[in-house]
Amino acid sequence: MRSLGSMQALAAQLPGAPAGAGAANGETRNGNSVKPTTPSLTDPDTETDGAVPPGSETETEADRSMLKLARERSAVHLTAEKCESMCAEVHRNRKAVWQQAQERVSTLLSSTTLTTNTVQLDEFLQILNAGFKFCLIGEQFTDSQSYALRSALQLKSSEYVENFHKVRAQLERGLLRTALSLEQCL
Repeated sequence: MRSLGSMQALAAQLPGAPAGAGAANGETRNGNSVKPTTPSLTDPDTETDGAVPPGSETETEADRSMLKLARERSAVHLTAEKCESMCAEVHRNRKAVWQQAQERVSTLLSSTTLTTNTVQLDEFLQILNAGFKFCLIGEQFTDSQSYALRSALQLKSSEYVENFHKVRAQLERGLLRTALSLEQCL
């Protein structure tokens, strides 16, 4: 089992690890003071506090899992900071973000052919429901109406319903012709 010092050295090899993570200020090894360093994964001459370099034959599974866990924690920390910054920026520009989102979804809807041949009725209703939920979320996000997106959804709905009735009327005519021709045969 590795000592705490060697685990700290492994953690110090992580990208973004604070300077001196492997050897805290004033730490001693064998009675001698150790200066704080930031070991590199690629520099073999860097002091590693006696830790086994990653990928070597003597590295244990525990060493690898500790290194992986430390990397994940480091990534999560950086991601949380970036996320907070991005959220603040989106909040400041939320109306512009919502306007762009509406335009993109409207363009997507207008360029898509939604007919009974390509989309079944229940699938269309799911798309319509998702579109209206998206509108509601955006309206709550910006405290403004989304006229462009609602009109695009209404236009697609009208087109789909017209096509739906047209196809159903053609099917009914075909069934009626078949029934009339069967009656004449009898």
